Amino acid sequence: MIKARILHYAIGPLGVAAISLITLPFLTWLFPESIVASYTLFFIVMNFGTMLFSLGLDQSLVRHYFSYEKKSLLLLTLLPGSFFVGSALIIISLYNINLSEILIGSENSNYAIIIGVLIAFYSRFLSLVLRSEDKALIYSITQLLPKLVLLIFLCFVFYQFFDANEESLYYAILFGMGGALFLQAFVCFPIIKNSSFFVSVFFS
Repeated sequence: MIKARILHYAIGPLGVAAISLITLPFLTWLFPESIVASYTLFFIVMNFGTMLFSLGLDQSLVRHYFSYEKKSLLLLTLLPGSFFVGSALIIISLYNINLSEILIGSENSNYAIIIGVLIAFYSRFLSLVLRSEDKALIYSITQLLPKLVLLIFLCFVFYQFFDANEESLYYAILFGMGGALFLQAFVCFPIIKNSSFFVSVFFS
């Protein structure tokens, strides 16, 4: 049982590493250097955005998951970051800030950055719930899914079913991340639904 659990947890990181070894050469071969550079910066921005908006509460979620009474812990750790994300979106909209041009040197990827940071932020917390609930296989699948979608997309580009452009690349990335988030939310929904905060607000 323990060996199987360890194996399930190992599938994700090992699979991601193996797929990355395949996708990176394909990516550099099929796409121009400027797009590969913006692709790398895109993930740096998403990781930084997740770290910034989580406010360290992701660690609190893990630390108190079993010691704290599990009535709204997930939502209480999500709400402050969600408030700051919402505030940032309002400021970006009001002042018409093009984040993609500032951060990754691309004029047409503003919505991709915003959606990517949003998905990565919520996915971070739900992935920690999966780990805390010891759902090792689902956790690994949600890690693998974005990379698998990207690999499939690159195969389609190789066979010229899709154009090798920045827009289609970000669509593929966001589709894979969105699929992983949907799976995480589906598995974690009973926990969210049973939260006293959720019940009091939406089912009272």
